[in-house]
Amino acid sequence: MKSFFLLLVTALLLSACASAPQPLQYYVLDTGAAADDIVEGTADDIIEGTAGNIIEGTAGGPPEDQASNKTAADSGISIRLQGIKLARYLAQANMTLLRGDHSIYYASQHVWAEPLEQGFKRALARDLSESGGIQLLLEDEPAARPAQRELLLQIDNFTATEDSRALLVGKFWLFQKGELVVSRQFQFSRTLTDDGYLHAVQQQRALIAELAQSVRAAVAG
Repeated sequence: MKSFFLLLVTALLLSACASAPQPLQYYVLDTGAAADDIVEGTADDIIEGTAGNIIEGTAGGPPEDQASNKTAADSGISIRLQGIKLARYLAQANMTLLRGDHSIYYASQHVWAEPLEQGFKRALARDLSESGGIQLLLEDEPAARPAQRELLLQIDNFTATEDSRALLVGKFWLFQKGELVVSRQFQFSRTLTDDGYLHAVQQQRALIAELAQSVRAAVAG
C-alpha cells in the first residue's frame, strides 16, 4: 500500500497544477449511526492501563462480562461527561497527519464540519448507549435524575499517521459520588487499508467505539 503521506503530497501537487481551485471537503464523526453500522476495518493491538498496570489485548478490548453488561443496561446507568481535554493541535478544523519526525501536517482542503470535540462527544454517547446501555449525559444536557457517575476525558492524539494508521491516545477518569474510582490510559490504532481522508475518518470513528468498550468495561468492573 502506498504511503498515506506520499499520496497526500501527490494530491497537493495535482491540486496546485489545476486551473480551478479545489473545493473544501467536510467531514463529520457522528452520522447518526453506531460505529459498527458505519465501517469495517482492521484494528491493531490495544494497550490499556489502569492504576499503572499495562494490559495487552485485542481489537475488542478487555473480555466482556456479559452478566455485568446486562446489569448495567437493565439498571439504566447514566454518566455525566465532565468534559473533554483535547490536545491543542486538534483545536483547528483542518484534518491532521502525524509525521515520523514528530511534526504535524494540516490538510488545507480537508476539514471537520464542526468542532471536533462536539462530534467526538456525540459519537461516544451513541456507542455507549447502543452497545452498552449506558446513557452519557453531556455537560449542559438536562436529565430526569442525577447521574451516578462522572467521566472526564483527555485526548492526546486523534489523527492519521504517516505510516498509515489511525490513532487515538489519551486517558479517562471515572468518578462515583465525587470520588475517583478508575484512572485509565488508552492507546488504540487501526491500520489504514485504503487511501484518502474519508477512510481515515471512518477508522477514527471506529476507534471511538473501542474507547466506548473500554469505558463500559470500567463501569462494569
